[in-house]
Amino acid sequence: EEWKAMELNKGADPISDQLKAAIAEISPEHAKNMEDKAAAARSRMFDSAIADVEKRNDQINVVKQDANAKLTAKIKNLEASLRKKEEDLRRANNTIDKNESA
Repeated sequence: EEWKAMELNKGADPISDQLKAAIAEISPEHAKNMEDKAAAARSRMFDSAIADVEKRNDQINVVKQDANAKLTAKIKNLEASLRKKEEDLRRANNTIDKNESA
């Protein structure tokens, strides 16, 4: 019944007397039930939003871990290459020193 009354007021100004009267006719029990349903819906939406954020954070962490692993491997390769070049340079310097002293 309440909804039929509201349907009649569909085009009414939201603060009209008709709408105020229709709202006033809603029983306290029905109003409480509507309030509880709205609260439950808000809670579900909030829980869903939190789950979405947590899922996205997990995805971001996986990407970060992958990037860190790749960077660590690259750094190790560069360090190994640098050590080899330093050793090659030492050998070249030793060869020059031997040739100069001969």
